[in-house]
Amino acid sequence: MENIEIQSNTNTEVAVNNFIEAICDDNHIYNYFATISMAVLPVVQAALQHSSKVMLNFDYTPSGPIFSIHSDDICFSRDSEIFADMFLFVEMLSDKYQLEDDGHTLQLLFAIRGIDAQEALRRTSVLEHFYVPVQVLLPSC
Repeated sequence: MENIEIQSNTNTEVAVNNFIEAICDDNHIYNYFATISMAVLPVVQAALQHSSKVMLNFDYTPSGPIFSIHSDDICFSRDSEIFADMFLFVEMLSDKYQLEDDGHTLQLLFAIRGIDAQEALRRTSVLEHFYVPVQVLLPSC
């Protein structure tokens, strides 16, 4: 098991992405970096707004990689105002999630066996609603 403690005064995005990238590299799952990062990073960032530190753990199981986000100070809940928006990404991008330690730990499982075409289409269509292309027009000389 690998882990990293992230303090509220650190550059969260860099720390989390470096941790996930190293794990993806070490386990030869490069194509999953963006999927894992988009599910894990927003939850860690939201947790650090209400906690002084968050533990991010990684374990590789026969089912696939599991990332656990733990905080002693807060409870992860789909009904929580803090995490309601994050759970959309958690549900869409992870293959399974569960709460442990009375809600203090959120575990995300990512199955590394491919994805069927219908699931890929569903995920893409949901994410398209969040990301609208912006056209930048530069002034002509």
